[in-house]
Amino acid sequence: MSNNLYGKGQSSRQGQTGHSLQIKFPHMSTGVIISCIILLTFVIMAIFPGSVAPHDPNSVDLNNRLAKPDMEHPFGTDHHGRDILSRVIHGTQTSLVTALSVVAVGVVLGTFIGLTAGFFGGIVDQTIMRTVDLFLAFPGTILSIALVGLFGASLFNIVLALSVMWWVSYARIIRGSVLQVKEKDFVKGARLMGGNSYYIIRRHVLPNVLSPIFALATLDVGSAILHITGLSFLGLGAQPPTPEWGAMIQGSIAFMETAPQTMIFPGLCIVITVLSFNCLGDWLKERIDPVRVEKADFQ
Repeated sequence: MSNNLYGKGQSSRQGQTGHSLQIKFPHMSTGVIISCIILLTFVIMAIFPGSVAPHDPNSVDLNNRLAKPDMEHPFGTDHHGRDILSRVIHGTQTSLVTALSVVAVGVVLGTFIGLTAGFFGGIVDQTIMRTVDLFLAFPGTILSIALVGLFGASLFNIVLALSVMWWVSYARIIRGSVLQVKEKDFVKGARLMGGNSYYIIRRHVLPNVLSPIFALATLDVGSAILHITGLSFLGLGAQPPTPEWGAMIQGSIAFMETAPQTMIFPGLCIVITVLSFNCLGDWLKERIDPVRVEKADFQ
């Protein structure tokens, strides 16, 4: 790879430890740039919702119920007279934080399990992969609904329920990458020099298997948002009056004909955010070593 993230000063070190982050960053397309701008905007809204939102998202005004969009309320108001724009902005924080939490737990747990299975092999690998197969045999959405129904409806329980299934894909990819990397000369050399398993994994294996995770995690944020909003739509996620996109859509079903803005704007946020994450994730996937990702994914 001629264009790496380490620069010329570390080229010799890379030759000893392998290509730890095989990602290329050429010129971005217009779609990717727009997606980055959109995601940056949503991130700012999620970090500073109180500064961006024009009104209190939970302020009730029964005299101004289901108002049409105007200068004071650009997105209109809902059936409690609450400003939809403010609730959408605060809902950005709820939806993004929950989705990122699910993906983060999946990445950490899947990476640890995949590293353990791929590096140690034998009975450890067989036991872990049979467990992975067992999880894959269950429909993820149905299992998530069952777990949330068992533990109670809340965003925290959604994170737990989705994380139970989310680590599986990461574990498989990491395991496949580890099976390739551990046969490299620099790993064998580290073993001959007396390096213990922890040192070899931390110094030589882990940095060389993370690159496929960047693209998958980015794509998974969009998928997690869809799962979270879907569970909230079923009444299993954020509870009133917490602003959350799926819960907002669920609460506006009865008014979709008389006040469609109550459903349109939260729905647009979901669509735009998911498409932006997917566009950025596809771009990252194309920049990662395609042969390596393909081999890791099918091990």
